[in-house]
Amino acid sequence: IIRTLIALVALVPVLAWSQPTNMVVFGDSLSDNGNLATLATGTPVGNAITSPPYDNGRITNGKVAVEVLNDLLNFQPLEAALASNGSNFAVAGARVRKTGDAADDAISVPTQVSTYLAAMGGTVSDDTLFVLIAGGNDVRDARDLDDAAGDKIAKTASRKLRNQVRRLIRAGGKYFLVTSVPDIGEIPESSLLATASGSDRPVVRGSALTTKFNDNLWKKLNSLKKSNTDVTIVRYRFSKVLNAIKAGSPGNGFRVTDRACYVVVDDTASWDPDCFFGAGLGAFVYFDFIHPTAVVHEAAAQAMYDKLSASIPGVTSSTGGSGGGGTDGGTDGGTDGGTDGGTDGGTGGGTGGGTDGGTDGGTGGGTDGGTDGGTGGGTDGGTGGGTDGGKDGEATDGTTPAN
Repeated sequence: IIRTLIALVALVPVLAWSQPTNMVVFGDSLSDNGNLATLATGTPVGNAITSPPYDNGRITNGKVAVEVLNDLLNFQPLEAALASNGSNFAVAGARVRKTGDAADDAISVPTQVSTYLAAMGGTVSDDTLFVLIAGGNDVRDARDLDDAAGDKIAKTASRKLRNQVRRLIRAGGKYFLVTSVPDIGEIPESSLLATASGSDRPVVRGSALTTKFNDNLWKKLNSLKKSNTDVTIVRYRFSKVLNAIKAGSPGNGFRVTDRACYVVVDDTASWDPDCFFGAGLGAFVYFDFIHPTAVVHEAAAQAMYDKLSASIPGVTSSTGGSGGGGTDGGTDGGTDGGTDGGTDGGTGGGTGGGTDGGTDGGTGGGTDGGTDGGTGGGTDGGTGGGTDGGKDGEATDGTTPAN
């Protein structure tokens, strides 16, 4: 009997779970830890962001979330690609879409990914965790345009971000953390624009376009996951940590949730009176009109870490909890509860795919099958081979993207 059992055990395949051992980051100012500072060396911008209250090239007063997350994962220090030949390619001001402006396009997320893939010879390691935090600048652009133009930018940018994940998967990537855009309607910049214009449109449109971008991105990532079952794509809603902090104020120590501590208007810098010349930064949610303070970055990193621990075998939550619960349909539907339970569990997955099954895949691909590939390729494939084929190099959604 023992011999039989040994023989049977020998026939059982061993499941080898690889784990991420290093991190590569693409994105904008929410992740940049020195790239813009290197590009802008010797300029007023470069001089400003390398001096207090900025923290050595970061657009906040301390480590950004990806650095804290990297430390929690016990990876090698996360260095800026341009400053230290590191693996953080994020550049403050980067957009997901190409705008046609040479300076903007040179730092765009597609350009960041292209730079990385070229350096890797087109093939990436399967033990790399790719983190993409981007889209905020695209939504800010969209907020300031008319409805039709703004909606188009939000939709295009979410598709472009999905495309970057797909490029990395095709190159061999297995692990991804993608975050949503924080609510642009709630950042101090939008409130200032509303006050200046005498209309709440910047706030309302900022929030509406954030939702449009995030929901569209979630649907497309869910569709991508369905067609790449050996890939782990963890999604995190950045607004969750901001909402939780604001809901707990002031008992949690955050006394000011809607104003910037450090105020820069027309190149003139000043401090909010309640920030006490920077001494009160720990009580502010926002460092400036757009970016969160270092303590918010820390909280976001912890939440991301816990979400990763629920989705990737071997990554243990530092809080001892189960994090998000399951993969992503369960992760977002369960842990995110409320809004995410509806949006992520329902729209992004849930009931047999719900909206996502119909819209992003399912019946002939619906919007995503038709628009992004499938029959004739629609926008992302055929017609262009038009829109996206020419710009993205994705003629039939099967070739290697150039963008």
